Amino acid sequence: MLSVPLFAKRIERGKLTKALACVKVRILTIPFITFFMIIAVAGPYPAETEEQRQKNFDAMNATAARLIEKGHTPIIGVNAALPVVERANVEDKYEAIMQISMAVIANCDAILVIGSSKGADRERDYFISQNKPVYYSIDEIE
Repeated sequence: MLSVPLFAKRIERGKLTKALACVKVRILTIPFITFFMIIAVAGPYPAETEEQRQKNFDAMNATAARLIEKGHTPIIGVNAALPVVERANVEDKYEAIMQISMAVIANCDAILVIGSSKGADRERDYFISQNKPVYYSIDEIE
């Protein structure tokens, strides 16, 4: 049972008043319904060459595309951060990217880690600290 606030208007002695009450509702689960998640995709972005960096970027976006095909909503923090940080006059671009990336993924339901890097590990560790699911293969996700 779950208590849910219920707001109602009622008339008492000719006056319209607002009332707040809690009602208990039973949450029903139906076995054949799949619930979709917002899933962060984390992987290495930095690389020694621009070509490798692009391959890393493409791998995260390809994985995100597969998540959409499964009905989930993918979020890639670096996708949100790069356009902003490229234009920002900041000394530590890595920390600026991570600040935006962490803010973007903070409300995700789970994370899919496709490779290890300092930033990807930091994102994964955040999900572990929040007791949220951490996946290492798209095949783990229905």
